[in-house]
Amino acid sequence: MEFGNFPPLIGSYVQFVGINSVDDFAGALVGSHSHEMAVSVMVLIVVLMAQQFGYSMRKGSARTLAAIGLSLVAIGTVVMTVMYVAAAFTTWSPPAWFVSGPGGANGIASDDVITGILVMGGGLLVAAALVLERSSIRMPVRLAAAWSWLLSFATVVVAGFAIEMNEVYFGAGDQGAPGAAKDAVFTWLHQDIGLFLFPFIVLVMLVVERLVAHGHRGWIGWTAIIGTTITFIGGLIFVFLEPALYGPGYIISTIGLVIVGIALLATLWWGAIASIVEHTKDRARHAPPIPA
Repeated sequence: MEFGNFPPLIGSYVQFVGINSVDDFAGALVGSHSHEMAVSVMVLIVVLMAQQFGYSMRKGSARTLAAIGLSLVAIGTVVMTVMYVAAAFTTWSPPAWFVSGPGGANGIASDDVITGILVMGGGLLVAAALVLERSSIRMPVRLAAAWSWLLSFATVVVAGFAIEMNEVYFGAGDQGAPGAAKDAVFTWLHQDIGLFLFPFIVLVMLVVERLVAHGHRGWIGWTAIIGTTITFIGGLIFVFLEPALYGPGYIISTIGLVIVGIALLATLWWGAIASIVEHTKDRARHAPPIPA
């Protein structure tokens, strides 16, 4: 699409399906692509979490619950793919559900409902089945992974749906709306924290369990739990109570992000750098002596 209407078949297709212009077609493709990529990454994280936390070895109710969760994720993936392909190549767009307010301003986009309930909700069932079956206190890394996914669900789905059902107040980008400042902050909380940071922490915890020595995992896990919790609480204050820059929500969420950063640095050190240093020292100790 960077070449515009080249080959000319693109322009012919745009006219055939009734899209206004090639630029509009490119915008629809980019939007559908980015949304589908976000869903795909979430699905990948859920599958990796199930694999790392021993889905294949589970039995009884835990395996059943995890299987239900994975089934929901699979169904959500198929439905979302069909919806985004249709939105990319036709004039159709996902309709809003639960519409209310003047002119139908309030309402949840149907693709958000599918992603939130089936993909993220299914992932929540998987995390609960594979983590909460055992003593989570003795496995803080796994608890941190499940907790981060729960916070992602709470941020993107619960808080996000609350925003969408009150668009008259929050404005959906309308700077003249009463809650426009809060909506702007939620864009950061939704995208950077809910969709990127919290799922990324899940991946980091999987890395910790595979690469970090057992003695260091506990503190990394608990640090991640504390940091993500403080970030989430601060973000809610920042969005729903006081959106002022350098206000209490800003400060609390910043403190949480710093703590999360400490957990990430500890993972980097004990999972990679320290291992490389120790391996280098071990090779030096066992290297043959240099002839005089």
